[in-house]
Amino acid sequence: MEFESGKKDYHEEYEALKAEVMVAVASKGLQEAQLMLLGLEKKCRTNGDNTTLKEVCLFMVQLCREKIDWEQLNSTLSIINKRRNQSTMVLGAVVTEGMTYIDQTPNQATKVELIKTLKDICKGKMYLEAEDARLHLMLAHIYEKDGDIGAACDMIQDVHVETYGSLTKKEKAEYILEQVQCSSRSDLPL
Repeated sequence: MEFESGKKDYHEEYEALKAEVMVAVASKGLQEAQLMLLGLEKKCRTNGDNTTLKEVCLFMVQLCREKIDWEQLNSTLSIINKRRNQSTMVLGAVVTEGMTYIDQTPNQATKVELIKTLKDICKGKMYLEAEDARLHLMLAHIYEKDGDIGAACDMIQDVHVETYGSLTKKEKAEYILEQVQCSSRSDLPL
């Protein structure tokens, strides 16, 4: 199907490919299935079918979670982020999806890696500033819990939430309070 503006609609192709991908996951593995989806992702991205593009990318991320392959999840998130001219809608959707997996991670190291991967995607993107601030705070809490106050403070001190329009006033105030408290804890002599 073709849109009025010349953009193509790959939804039918996506629906057909999903069944093939599930067979490929079972027989050839997750990486092979992801390669199949990346081909369609490129078609959607280059031809302006953002709706199907979002579905394909979310499916890729969800497959990794479903197969409990945390390393492949981080890799997939990074690949989606690095694709040329990636849609802001897609990046927002995969970050939101990825953030729901943080509490499902099997251990602390996996959780930290997932947070860092999501943080890398959010870095420098205004439309993901709220998610970026939340990820910084999560990582700071982990570092603080592990006793590394310096790393915790470094993690949140450079985030200028007062300029973020996508955070509520309450969230901004709580974040700034965390920054002040962290700063006062790190000034204490050891």
